Amino acid sequence: MGFAVDYTNASRVRTNLQASLDGGLLSAATNTSEFGTSDDAALKEAIKQRLRAFLMTAGLPQEITDTLAIDVALIGDGIEASAKATVETNLLRVINIDTIDVGAKAAVIASSAKPVEVALALDVTDSMIDNMADLRSAAQNFVDKLTSNGSSSAAKIALVPFVGAVNIGTPSGYMNWIDTEGDAKYNAINLRNIYVARKAVPECPSLDDGEVVGGGGDNDNGWLEGSPWQEALDRLAGIFQVSQAQAHPAAPYKFVFYEPCDWVNPKKISNTHLFELIGVPWKGCVEARPEPLDVNDTPPSASNPDTLWPAYFWPDGPDLDSSPDPEVSNNYLIDTPYPADSNLQTHRWGRAYSIEKYRPGKTLNIDETPPYMKGPNRACPDPVLPLTNDYDQISARISSLQYYEGSGTNTAEGVAWGMRVLSPGAPFTEGAPYGDIDKIMVLLSDGNNGLIREDVSPFGTHYSSYGSLRYGRIPNDTNVDAANAFLDDRMSLACTNAKNAGIEIYVIALGVNDAYSRQLLRNCATDSEHTFEVGRSGSLEPAFAKIAKDLANLRLTR
Repeated sequence: MGFAVDYTNASRVRTNLQASLDGGLLSAATNTSEFGTSDDAALKEAIKQRLRAFLMTAGLPQEITDTLAIDVALIGDGIEASAKATVETNLLRVINIDTIDVGAKAAVIASSAKPVEVALALDVTDSMIDNMADLRSAAQNFVDKLTSNGSSSAAKIALVPFVGAVNIGTPSGYMNWIDTEGDAKYNAINLRNIYVARKAVPECPSLDDGEVVGGGGDNDNGWLEGSPWQEALDRLAGIFQVSQAQAHPAAPYKFVFYEPCDWVNPKKISNTHLFELIGVPWKGCVEARPEPLDVNDTPPSASNPDTLWPAYFWPDGPDLDSSPDPEVSNNYLIDTPYPADSNLQTHRWGRAYSIEKYRPGKTLNIDETPPYMKGPNRACPDPVLPLTNDYDQISARISSLQYYEGSGTNTAEGVAWGMRVLSPGAPFTEGAPYGDIDKIMVLLSDGNNGLIREDVSPFGTHYSSYGSLRYGRIPNDTNVDAANAFLDDRMSLACTNAKNAGIEIYVIALGVNDAYSRQLLRNCATDSEHTFEVGRSGSLEPAFAKIAKDLANLRLTR
């Protein structure tokens, strides 16, 4: 019975040696380009030395590593390796067995798996400020590992940075995807058909801030559409045809006046035209399409405006008096002009929604320099990089990644656009057909979905691809928690749609302490083995390295 102790010990050493040899050979074979040689003899020796170094640090006892003998053979598209060591005995010495030889063998061959397309959907909200350097390093190493073997050209990679919205870029051809005319259901939903101001005369009762003024829309034409109020006001004003005017008038938008008291924004407004009116270039961020188009891959079509994306336009915050007020977020232009006999001089809620302030020649307080931006492009991150195997371009874009302040975290947009860059269909068409290639999404998020609350603003929150909290498209427009739950639901559906399409999803959750949000991210991943949870002060490198190893075009054969 005592002899079994020696054999058990030898078996344990062999098991550890096998596991270490497997890991070492995969590491060495995945990075053969680092050895700088194509000569077989030199390559074999380099791999042997890499294996020895790996095994020496694998936790094997020194008396084992001192006896290691390693052999390497190149076989067609693969590599074979063997390792032998000698284990000293204790009780077996009484029958003159002083040692037991143990060995392990491993082989890797080029995988028969299909080539790979990878979309990195990366959270670059301002909570990432202390983790950006680590993210850039880990993402770059991921690309290096994934593309370092001989079939690297088969790996195509896309980048999808996200904050509260995603920037698709501004090449001229992309404008075919944008609702420039204001025909889509939610284009300028936070501004159009809004009840803005009341005459400051005795026959028109005054209103408090937030009471009716800034009434807001929750359907395709605003809060008045289809109501008895709208019908009566249209009859009184006699301006029904005017209110249906095109979204691109020759002159700036004008209020519609309903006798005897009220001014209302026009029913049709285009965010694209608002950029043109104030002379600010659109950076490329887009707003979400109507549900369920917001999180699916339906291609854009000019024949159906709801399949197009409105340009993202963060409205101007209101002044408190005649000069911009630094306490209100994103106040970038003076609120004038407005009707002299209106109550807008004292009602900043109405001035927040005033359409007449967007006109040429205004003095603008715009800052397009991230991370702290001001203007209609605020919190619009770096543009998407479509699938490419131009690794120099990928590296350059990774090295320039940075965080953006404001808006909030909208993971649904990151996942939806991650799916769209992998899809073979429009808007992005760089992806191969489903089934012809492995499609992978790596989602990194560092927190809960949510809009940044701003009680001092009439909008209630910062802006996002779903607009702001009040008077727009988000259900329950007075409750931030309900709005954030809406974003969670959209994210979950985006993840489901991507997986149903055949996309494999890895999730890296960085410093996510909320149990509900952690579970939401776990559910987004393909399975538990595709989920990595990293502490806020931890490194992202191991998670990205493990994913790269999973995707490497090699597999162990024994």
